[in-house]
Amino acid sequence: MLRFPVERGHILELARATGEADADFERTAADPAVPLVAPLTFLRSSARFDRSNRLRPHPGEPWVGSGRTATGTPDVQRRGTGLLAEQRFDYHRPVLAGDVLFAESRSGDSWTKQGRAGGRMVFSELITDYRDEKGELVATAVRVTVEAAHVPSREA
Repeated sequence: MLRFPVERGHILELARATGEADADFERTAADPAVPLVAPLTFLRSSARFDRSNRLRPHPGEPWVGSGRTATGTPDVQRRGTGLLAEQRFDYHRPVLAGDVLFAESRSGDSWTKQGRAGGRMVFSELITDYRDEKGELVATAVRVTVEAAHVPSREA
């Protein structure tokens, strides 16, 4: 189970990067007595706490984006046929600065479709539940990835 501390500074970084940090947000973030609500996509940043995440840099090892090309790891270089098709967050309460969340993932549904250019496409869900220190469900994230049978040709 992944432990994910929600810190004011991290919330502010994401809000600034996505243009959500207007003057009111900046004032709220500066006052620790005022609850600070995380932006809706903040839960994706939990990946940086996951040591097994292939997108997280590891000293001395190649990683996605570590070289001149966008594919620095062998598993990404092998085919280049996968992508994120959908990301959804279902909130049961707001995520607040000071929360410590625990993330646990499980496989969801899987289905196939026939594509025009890439052949057979396999869609897979990954469902992640985020619980607080009391064990109460805070949010559920659903990611849908798609893997094509082969790289489509440019003519298709």
